[in-house]
Amino acid sequence: MRDETFLSTSGASGEIAEQIETWAEEMQGQPLYTRVYPYPELDKTLAYMNDGMETPELSDAASAYFEPMTAQLLCAQANAQQGAAYLAAANLLRVSGFYALPEGFENCVVVYDFGTAAFAVGMRRESVAGQEFVSAQGCVCTPEIRDLLAEIAAFGEETGAKE
Repeated sequence: MRDETFLSTSGASGEIAEQIETWAEEMQGQPLYTRVYPYPELDKTLAYMNDGMETPELSDAASAYFEPMTAQLLCAQANAQQGAAYLAAANLLRVSGFYALPEGFENCVVVYDFGTAAFAVGMRRESVAGQEFVSAQGCVCTPEIRDLLAEIAAFGEETGAKE
């Protein structure tokens, strides 16, 4: 995170660079706690974000587009509550990758929790041309992502949101 070339190339300056430096300092030497959550279903997430009110039905194309990004959407919502500089800095620190599919894999979100900052990685089973793999997308986010993920899982169970 302290790579000056990355920061200058990405256009990070002022508050954004300061936020990234703050995260780097906060994470340095902190104990790391890892938590695994079920990957949030899009319909349950939308219902939760809409305070339980009915949400409009998405087309198959829209659902297919947004479903893989559900964890990142939650991170963006949590980060936006911290202000524009926080959200902008977090958007710079996104990573993604594709990995071999381990046996017994279940879609999940892994949160690497540093106490005052977190790194959330949404991992989903994907299939392209008959090949299955794990798609992982991660970003720095506010630690409140833990609460959002737990609340959405509980919200879906309480309301009986469609499976």
